Amino acid sequence: MSALERVSSAIDYLMGRWWFYAVMYVVGFWALPPYASKGYPLSETARVTQAALDNAITYQLVEAVWPSLLLHAALVAVVVALVVWGRGPPCSSTSTP
Repeated sequence: MSALERVSSAIDYLMGRWWFYAVMYVVGFWALPPYASKGYPLSETARVTQAALDNAITYQLVEAVWPSLLLHAALVAVVVALVVWGRGPPCSSTSTP
């Protein structure tokens, strides 16, 4: 078994366990200190968080409404086409007689 296969099987094992997500939550939100490019005291955490949320890039994406609507319409059209016409015939190499 190669190193890549061992890592892949370990990741598959961890992702299948509920406690892995609990550990990631604790590590990500409780154990690691907050990160910022400029240091600040912990008493300023609420103000820094509010400033980061007020300047989020997602607010600038509101201007891109029409491309988003077109992509959603295309996705709906693909889903409808799959429902109406099905997925097509199965591959002959995978089917058994």
